[in-house]
Amino acid sequence: MGAYQRLGDLLLAKQRITQDQLDAAVRLKERSSLRFGEILVRLGYATEDDIAECLGQQLDLPVLDPARVRPNPRALALLSYGDAKESLILPVDLTPEHLALVVADPLEMVITDRLAKRTGRRLALAIATPRRLLVAIADAYEPKRLIDAKSKENW
Repeated sequence: MGAYQRLGDLLLAKQRITQDQLDAAVRLKERSSLRFGEILVRLGYATEDDIAECLGQQLDLPVLDPARVRPNPRALALLSYGDAKESLILPVDLTPEHLALVVADPLEMVITDRLAKRTGRRLALAIATPRRLLVAIADAYEPKRLIDAKSKENW
């Protein structure tokens, strides 16, 4: 892994944003609680794919399309649908040593740290865009949610 580069500098180097756009986003970030990447996307300066690609490069993490992943049911059971959706985290695999997660924001570590401590496993993270992750989370948890709802109806 090379020297750390800020997200805006990576986007600028890849010619995904201009210096004027970077400056405007930096000024807005000073008055906002949003993540820098969110600001760039909301302003229309960058796409979610641009942000995910640069985060992957910045943090030396793989970027993937979560629709191409079939989550292990044991991994899914570690996080409720509501928590997965809210935190944009999709548990995808569980081995004796690792817990693999697909995340939208690898720097949001409250839930990931909790999962690592609870399972006693090291985390293996991959990045996906928020939109793609929301769809994958709904797809992964939907059968379980339908079964849970039907079983509650039968009580």
